[in-house]
Amino acid sequence: MKKCLKLIFVFVAIMLAMSACKNVASVGSMFSDADTVAIATVSKSDTSWFALTTGGRCDVDASVNISYPAGYKDAETTDKMKHLFVQHVLELADSISFDECPDQYLRGMLNQYGISSDEKAEHVEDDYVSVYRYSNITDIGVVFNRSNILSFCRYEVIKKNDKVTMATHRYVNFDLNNMSRIEVSNLFGESVLDEVAKMLKDKLKKQNGVDSDDALIDLGYFNLDNLRVTNNFYFKDESVVWTYVPYEISLYSVGETEIELTFDEMSMYLNDNSPVSYID
Repeated sequence: MKKCLKLIFVFVAIMLAMSACKNVASVGSMFSDADTVAIATVSKSDTSWFALTTGGRCDVDASVNISYPAGYKDAETTDKMKHLFVQHVLELADSISFDECPDQYLRGMLNQYGISSDEKAEHVEDDYVSVYRYSNITDIGVVFNRSNILSFCRYEVIKKNDKVTMATHRYVNFDLNNMSRIEVSNLFGESVLDEVAKMLKDKLKKQNGVDSDDALIDLGYFNLDNLRVTNNFYFKDESVVWTYVPYEISLYSVGETEIELTFDEMSMYLNDNSPVSYID
């Protein structure tokens, strides 16, 4: 009987462990595993503070988790890929040593709050009571990595006193055939952009169950003139998804807006040699 109970206990423990692993994996399910370019990850964090004119201080926490291209074909091609990543994803000067980039990126996050590395406070005086705390958390990961296309997402969350004030996803895509960034002009000719924008608006109406611009405005889409075919998109197996951050086309309360167009829906407008043709 004791042996039976022991076996049951072991079985339950194994099942619970498997369930826990599944839940942990689902947290990062947005980011796919590499199957074309080898991907590595580095994490950095730092804190600082600045004095408030009204008295007290504001604490700032910054952390970044960066997935980056670590290997592709050969050393020369890998180096080109890293330069593209630094320039377009991290938005840093590609003259910076790649090893210095994570620290440089983190310093840039702190500098958004007017704190330079020279002014960083090493000691907190007793009379500088913490009044506010800002947290800037950035996660850079891979969302598509096959068929000679590599797509990165830069997901940034800003909090004030532990309350989220802004969360945005920004995407950058690379064509591995010619080692360049994929932009709207690589997908569509300029003459069809208005038609594609109309498709995006029609799809947005369908997503929201409405049939007019006025109805979208009533839902909080106050700036429909900005619903253009932007470079903030990423690839899926059978579609392209455009993302519009808060205030770009809608009120903050609406949140980010994603609009997905399938390859079939866009087929009549796509360039003959667009990167979509790589995907099978």
